[in-house]
Amino acid sequence: FNLMKSRTVFENIAYPLKGSKYSKDEIKDKVISLLKLVELEDKANSYPSQLSGGQKQRVGIARALANDPKVLLCDEATSALDPQTTKSILKLLKEVNRKFGITIVIITHEMQVVKEICTRAAVMENGRVVEEGNIFKVFSEPKEKITKNFIDSTSLLSNIYDLIEDKSSVVEIKENEKILKLKYLENSTT
Repeated sequence: FNLMKSRTVFENIAYPLKGSKYSKDEIKDKVISLLKLVELEDKANSYPSQLSGGQKQRVGIARALANDPKVLLCDEATSALDPQTTKSILKLLKEVNRKFGITIVIITHEMQVVKEICTRAAVMENGRVVEEGNIFKVFSEPKEKITKNFIDSTSLLSNIYDLIEDKSSVVEIKENEKILKLKYLENSTT
């Protein structure tokens, strides 16, 4: 979150506007509107130590929006949050994208976050992009081994593959029976 501990929530959000073209009243109005956006109007005079992890994340988002950026970079924005707070942060990011038209770049290892909010994805390995494109294409038709491994590790398919390999009775089939894997590609099934 990188918040300044000795400053209130209001002061943390206002900080990037120091020395800007805005008057004190304009800065105050902007901070109040950002507090409203991130649903923390009642925390304006609180200090970071008095906030939950999700609230700190919201303050960080508001502060990042103070200068009207065109791109918002979120590096592991939900990694330390519980599932309910994660959902609320993703909902906020969607709202920011919709309301301001800001491109949001999310760096994450959480497949659920990718599924929930992203429209495009890039998979990186050793500091370089190895696969990128429409989110559906990247994850329904992965070309790179790292992408395939990532998808397998985040789905239950790897468990099924292990059961088949171990010849488990759970997946034992009789003569003339088959185990099929359905793959959904846009509007068709293959």
